[in-house]
Amino acid sequence: MNARLLPILLALSVVLAACNLSAPNGPTAPPVIPTDTQPAGGSTALPSDTPTLQPSDTPIPSPTNTPTFTFTPTFSTAMVTPATEDVNCRLGPGVNYLTTGGLKAGASVPILGQNGDGTWWQIQNPNNIIENCWVSSSATVTSGNLASVPVAPSPQVLVTAVVANTPETVTGAACVPGQPIILTGTITTNGPVAVTWHFETQQEGALPSHTVNVTKFGPVTVTESGFSPSLVAGTYWLKLFVTAPNSLTAAEASYTISCP
Repeated sequence: MNARLLPILLALSVVLAACNLSAPNGPTAPPVIPTDTQPAGGSTALPSDTPTLQPSDTPIPSPTNTPTFTFTPTFSTAMVTPATEDVNCRLGPGVNYLTTGGLKAGASVPILGQNGDGTWWQIQNPNNIIENCWVSSSATVTSGNLASVPVAPSPQVLVTAVVANTPETVTGAACVPGQPIILTGTITTNGPVAVTWHFETQQEGALPSHTVNVTKFGPVTVTESGFSPSLVAGTYWLKLFVTAPNSLTAAEASYTISCP
């Protein structure tokens, strides 16, 4: 061999050996590009339907009892007004009580009370700010919540006036005993009530007590027919007393006995 070719062949051998070492044994795989479902590095990650819960430092509050609110309905005030025309307002729940005021047509006032069967309404007396009176349900119309209207008691009925009448002059021949004197008087009430009364005379003092059941307001006449005094000529006083439902005394009257 030519001594000059030997170095060239050795250099060529080295170059060929270097090329064989850097060449791959098989085809080179393309680089893997990361996607939303595939992580980098070539491994395939399957998507999961179950989300991964991350621990939290914030405590979850436990359920508490929700307060319950009770709705209370609000009802309107019970009112009364005359149905067509002015209405009498009476001391008590009935036409047997004295009229003490009146409710004008078109006026509407609060109902303060009612009687036991709801046939009369109690209102503030339109003619007196410190008294109450009653109007008939048959002559009025109502509005509002009647269920809240309380039952009001009937008022106290009183004797308002007492009068002792002067009897006729008693005349008897020689004043023969046995002829009675009839005493009369008038008692006025403002409603139905039992009245206890008696006469007193100058000659006999207090006479027996009596009770009369007054059924309606106004005057009633009372009579004492059992008075048989000593027939001694003269003029004598007499009085009429009421002791129930209240005390009241009539002005003094007189009677005369004549013995011709």
